[in-house]
Amino acid sequence: MFTLRFISCITALCIINACTPADTPNPEPNLPHPNSGPAYTASGHAPQHGLDLFLHVARQKQKNICLSPYSAHTALALVRPGARGETLRQIDRTIGPVETLAAQARTTSLPLELANLACIEQTLPLKPEYKQALPSGSYLSADFINHPDLERTTINRWTADRTHGRILNIIPPNVITPLTRMALINAIYTKAEWEHPFNPAKTADKPFHLENGQTTSCPTLQHTAHYRHIDSRMGEAIAIPFKKRQDKQETCLIAILPKKGTTLSQHLSTLTPADIRTIRQQLATATPRKTLLEIPKFQTETSTDLTAAFAKTGIPDACDRNKANLSGITDSRPPLHIAKILQKTYFEMNEKGIEAAAATALIAEKSLIPSAVRFDSPFIWIIADLDPETTPYFIGTLYTPAR
Repeated sequence: MFTLRFISCITALCIINACTPADTPNPEPNLPHPNSGPAYTASGHAPQHGLDLFLHVARQKQKNICLSPYSAHTALALVRPGARGETLRQIDRTIGPVETLAAQARTTSLPLELANLACIEQTLPLKPEYKQALPSGSYLSADFINHPDLERTTINRWTADRTHGRILNIIPPNVITPLTRMALINAIYTKAEWEHPFNPAKTADKPFHLENGQTTSCPTLQHTAHYRHIDSRMGEAIAIPFKKRQDKQETCLIAILPKKGTTLSQHLSTLTPADIRTIRQQLATATPRKTLLEIPKFQTETSTDLTAAFAKTGIPDACDRNKANLSGITDSRPPLHIAKILQKTYFEMNEKGIEAAAATALIAEKSLIPSAVRFDSPFIWIIADLDPETTPYFIGTLYTPAR
């Protein structure tokens, strides 16, 4: 039996695919139809599935984070039908084909809920083809010019409702102003059960070795089951499966522990999107083996301004008032640009499974023997389908497991 203890630096990428409860079919994702906008412009380009975004943020923060690449990409999919020229090409290279995002929602084993809102200033002369391209039921007329804070409250209330109260105040005060012309919102929520639940009676406080050399105590889950597990130059990784639905993708939480003697910050400084894809590929082909797993029970919430990160890793033109080409939305002058991309996330992992929620707000303005695997130091966590060619729904790091 193999024992895996995740008790130190863990890099975790959390990828969640969408689905509904096991006794009901997956709903059709509420995304713009691929045929309702311009033709896809990034054929032959391999999208990074948000991994470059995660690594950029994680290297800067060096603390617990949780991101939802899937939510962010879905919000960008809402602006895509109105993008043109290089702005469109950058969005396509970043999010990949919209139909691929939609396919994930239909094929995952996770019970995922998705919702989109397109809040548009009532005086903005929208092009009919852009309005028609928006997902059914997502359009909402707004009065940003005269009542910006009232509209902010409406958006925040909608987001809280769609995330079961887990995401509050996605848009903070003073972000919506009389210059705001569009607020495009995606909300994502899931509550999934493990294939092999942890026994609460075995949960116990155990040491967790912090990056600064100190040790703290944290509630630690423990279970022996057959898990996919690998040990490579990129660290030790395990796939903790969720309940699988018939004919659906196997979905799991992937936890990645840096090599002994390497801190999470050091690990992140050299880790690449290709490395994470390789880990996922190796786990997908690994044979499950009997393993004693120990991993922290934890909860984390993150608020992140992704504007600069997206400008750096994928869509610089859309965020530049002088370069953005969103002329497929409106001919109004001055032209629109993306002023803010904000995201809030919630993630909790316990004996039964996980609960995770995220919302992204895109604001457009005018301008063997059981070996033991123990996670007892900082690590990366990922909830994902084993298929490495899918976009993460959530991804994060755990530096401190305190609730």
